[in-house]
Amino acid sequence: MSKLSAGSHSVYEGRPKGPIELADVVTGIQFGGELSAAPTARVRLDEGMRVLVDWTEALKKPDFDVHDKELKIIFGSSEPIEFFLTNHEMNFGNRETKFEAEPTREPVTLTGKPSSDAFGLIVNGPRLNIPRQDGLTFQNENLKVTLNVFDHTDALFQGRARLNTVRAITHYFTASTVDGKAMDGSTLFDRVGRLVAFLGFVKGTRLGFGQVHGSLNVTVDSYRLLGFTKHDRFDSPTNWFYRSLTKDLPTLFAGYGRRMATTEGKRTLGRAMQYYKAGNYTQTDATEIALLMSAAGLETMAYHVLCSEGGWSKALFKNATLADKLRACTRLMKVKGDPTEESNALKKLVKAKSSEKYDGFSLLADFRNGLTHAGEFSYTGEELVHAWFATQWLLEVLILTFLGYSGKYQDRRKQMGGFAGAHDDLPIEKTT
Repeated sequence: MSKLSAGSHSVYEGRPKGPIELADVVTGIQFGGELSAAPTARVRLDEGMRVLVDWTEALKKPDFDVHDKELKIIFGSSEPIEFFLTNHEMNFGNRETKFEAEPTREPVTLTGKPSSDAFGLIVNGPRLNIPRQDGLTFQNENLKVTLNVFDHTDALFQGRARLNTVRAITHYFTASTVDGKAMDGSTLFDRVGRLVAFLGFVKGTRLGFGQVHGSLNVTVDSYRLLGFTKHDRFDSPTNWFYRSLTKDLPTLFAGYGRRMATTEGKRTLGRAMQYYKAGNYTQTDATEIALLMSAAGLETMAYHVLCSEGGWSKALFKNATLADKLRACTRLMKVKGDPTEESNALKKLVKAKSSEKYDGFSLLADFRNGLTHAGEFSYTGEELVHAWFATQWLLEVLILTFLGYSGKYQDRRKQMGGFAGAHDDLPIEKTT
């Protein structure tokens, strides 16, 4: 692993959130196509992790239309980046004018030289047991990415600090090409983004990454990513992962990479994981919406498994009920059990139907259909929450099996009544 230069991760140690002064240098400011006479500008992250640039200059006359003018800022030798003014104050006595601006979109990609190594940050990452000295290394094609934890991260996951945290810088990473050849910024962002999407499945919601510098030597004029990608709130939802499983993640990520290498696999995993994360994120405020997201993820997985690997025709899939699709999909993937078996409330509903053909898959399909289509469909709050837990459980088990995983996991359904822990084997038939 390459050694970090001074000022890389140490700048952020003990600073899980802004304001943080950044070392990026502004070399030019353009208003309406004209170069500004600003002597120096300050670049920083505010408390909300937004990128802000502020500067002061003396104007010969007041410009009351400045907010309507196109604003572009140049960092180093990069191409001009479009910004918009967020604050504009003028002293009519000495004509000194203060400006504050933020980019029209974040993160900001700054062009620069390709590099064989890189450094970056993770926002709202999962709680992992990462070795302090060696970090946790993942490989994505020709790129190795080593994830490290800050000293301040553990405190964020404990006690009151966790309750009061909305977003925080939790991890940093170093990346290097396996063959030592330089990699351009767009390729590195794509490879790191794939790892971050995978870690989002580990946590259950979207993570952000950014503040990437295309060299561990921060003085090198390489590509950069200023600011952070979109991310969800800091707190972790209940899901399949527990931090004792950290050591298994590089192998699981390798399975993820194999599936993502095909067009169909990439489409299926991409959509299913987005639905999965959306289900976890929305459940706090709207369990009905969360259940619909989970069901959409299940149907996405079922379509690929049955039509691409199970020999089903598109017509057969279209005409089958959701319950039949889920039964066939779980059977083909050798997933055992009924999704409602850990809930007394749901088992009572299944039993009340007095039909041997009606099972947990039928019940989950009824919840999806009842919430989607107009008509009478009654349920208690407990039944709804348990139905979502069962639906989301089935989705994550199918995804894990799809990735080739067969180890321990945390059964989220058991956490409806308290702490579960990663004590259960993934419920799949063992092949001999």
